Amino acid sequence: GDVQWLFPLAGFIDPKAEKIRLEKEVKKLTSEFASLQNKLSNPGFLAKAPTDVIEKEKAKLESLQDTLTTLQTKLENLDLLT
Repeated sequence: GDVQWLFPLAGFIDPKAEKIRLEKEVKKLTSEFASLQNKLSNPGFLAKAPTDVIEKEKAKLESLQDTLTTLQTKLENLDLLT
């Protein structure tokens, strides 16, 4: 399964700089997510694309959603440091 290690980072990172970095990553991934969501809701794509391609795109969408959720949690935790 997935293992997460949690370490206190106070004093080791700059929370403001890390927040800016995470927000930038969230913005980028949100854009990718929206683009992929549009692609998967396009009837033309779904009608013409091979099943394996559609499944890969759906898996990518799910992975992006998981990553976005993780980044949002990290941002919330950073807010607790400031």
